[in-house]
Amino acid sequence: MTSTCGHVMTLDFPTKFNNWERVDPVDLYTAPTNKIEANAKMRMNDVIDAVSNSMKKPRDGDLMRNVYR
Repeated sequence: MTSTCGHVMTLDFPTKFNNWERVDPVDLYTAPTNKIEANAKMRMNDVIDAVSNSMKKPRDGDLMRNVYR
């Protein structure tokens, strides 16, 4: 599945990991990440709901919701 809207989600580290002078890069491999909607004005959750609700098999729509949220 591809998106024609560009990047849908972006990943970022929590604030305490964003200072490159104080954080050991090795710690970033196990650091938690935050998923952030790349462009909140696009309201991708609404688009995903509309598309997944129109799918023939309910489990396909559920899978799409779980992957992109």
